[in-house]
Amino acid sequence: MTEDDPTFSMDVKIQRGNGTDDRDTLKATVQADDLQTLDARREAMTKRLEEQAAQIRAIQPDDTTVDRLTDDQTTLAEQEAED
Repeated sequence: MTEDDPTFSMDVKIQRGNGTDDRDTLKATVQADDLQTLDARREAMTKRLEEQAAQIRAIQPDDTTVDRLTDDQTTLAEQEAED
C-alpha cells in the first residue's frame, strides 16, 4: 500500500438467481479516501449495477428461443437412439 492508495475500499456485488444455470452476478469495487465519499460511490455503483443487471436480464433468451432437451433426454438413463 502506498501513500497514494485510497484509504477505504469496498466490493459491491449484485446477484440474481441462485441456480447454477439461472444466476447473474455483477461485481465492482469502489474506493475513496473518506467514508462519506465511499458511501456516495457505493450508492452510485449499486444503482449502476442494478441498471446493468436489468439490461442483461432483458437480453437473455426465453424458453421459446432455447433448444431444450426432450423429456426422454433429461436423465442419464440409457435411451435408444433414433435413426
